[in-house]
Amino acid sequence: VLDETQVATLDIAERGATLAILCSGCHGAPGQHRVGMPAPSLDGFWDRPIASGPGFDYSDALARTGRGNGGKWTPELLDQFLASPKTFAPGTKMEFQGLLNVQDREALIEHLKKSR
Repeated sequence: VLDETQVATLDIAERGATLAILCSGCHGAPGQHRVGMPAPSLDGFWDRPIASGPGFDYSDALARTGRGNGGKWTPELLDQFLASPKTFAPGTKMEFQGLLNVQDREALIEHLKKSR
């Protein structure tokens, strides 16, 4: 768990990398996803359809939402998802409650863009 004081003084790159630690417990760090992790790998997720990564049983909710939003993640869609996964795709398996801070989401998205 991170609080605002831990990331407030960081530049956007450092802030994104620090916030990505929150994701790595379930998704794995880039290039380090293992079979059996509770969430899909984020490696290459920008370039594949939403809810289509190999080796993960995605919720119907996320698959439907992906099809209804053009199929691939965009920074705008990811921002909405990260703000409130359960609002974005009611029924998603993602247990993360969301990042309320706009700057946190922006920093994390910029960090994840590097995974392309």
